[in-house]
Amino acid sequence: MAEKMPAPEDEGGAKPFWKKKAALCMGGLLSLGIVVLGGWLFRSYVAPPPPPPPPERNVVGFVNLQEASKAHKDFPKLQQLREECALLREEIADLLPLPQVKPPEVEAKPFEDSVWQKIAQEIIGKRAEIERHQKKSAEEYRAQTEEQYLRQRDEIDAAYLQAITNLRIKLENADVLHLSEEMVQNLSDEMAQLQRERGARQQELLEQREAEIEQYARDSVAGSLEELKAQAISAREQFRAESMKKQSEAQARDVLAMEQQMESVQRFQKAMQKRQDLAEKEQECLALESHIFNDVAGKAAKLAILHHFMMIVANPATRLEALIPWDRWVGAAPERYSSVVASGAEDITEELIKEIDLAK
Repeated sequence: MAEKMPAPEDEGGAKPFWKKKAALCMGGLLSLGIVVLGGWLFRSYVAPPPPPPPPERNVVGFVNLQEASKAHKDFPKLQQLREECALLREEIADLLPLPQVKPPEVEAKPFEDSVWQKIAQEIIGKRAEIERHQKKSAEEYRAQTEEQYLRQRDEIDAAYLQAITNLRIKLENADVLHLSEEMVQNLSDEMAQLQRERGARQQELLEQREAEIEQYARDSVAGSLEELKAQAISAREQFRAESMKKQSEAQARDVLAMEQQMESVQRFQKAMQKRQDLAEKEQECLALESHIFNDVAGKAAKLAILHHFMMIVANPATRLEALIPWDRWVGAAPERYSSVVASGAEDITEELIKEIDLAK
């Protein structure tokens, strides 16, 4: 087995090349660390901090248009025109809407129908009360005469009971009595005749009793019926008089309605004239308002150039629906302006007011 030979060395006892290279790399890394540490210490404790970044400039301006417009020389005239328009609107609102009054034709028939309906209701109510009393009287009389009726019915039954019983016994014992068929038939016919006579007399007694009850009930309410009849006649005359009174009142209301219609026509004419005046005032107001806003917009554009603004937001802004004539709206007219919010914009209203004051 071969033995491991020692590594050869350079002549004169020098170190190998790779050991020299490792030493050089370690020295370079150590020098670089010292340089980095020194630079960090110099920046942290010796060098001044860097200056802060410059603030960003606003590119959007904000103007309160109402406040700026108040500084315009023509604003008092515009305010007066607006007050005149508001006053005209109030006057028109008092005149409109106009009621459409059509005088109805007065007819006697509806009043007569209502009168007869009222009379009929009262008569029916009284009649129902009388019928209840009549029915009660009939029941009382029936109860009072019930015993007498039963006694009379039993007397009729007893008058035929003996004869019918004898005939029934003979028929049941026909074989014992050696009765012929002809005699049996005669006995049967006789018994049937007696039963019919008994039934007829009992039916006659019943009908007589019912007639007496009915007559008693009618007699018990006869006075009330006569009183009701007289009351109905009196009430009919009274209600006829009331219907004539109502008809006269209706005619008076018709006359008043005609007068109101004439007044409505006059109010309508006045309203039309005031609406025409309002339209003229509004046109004059819009023209003056546009003139003021144009002047304010010109001054605002000048300030926008000085401040290097890309845009100026005006508050309030005109709403598009407000451009529709107000009288075409159902209900109240919409607000003409709406508020505008511009977050982060620079307010130059005061500066714009100074510019407007200088231009007076």
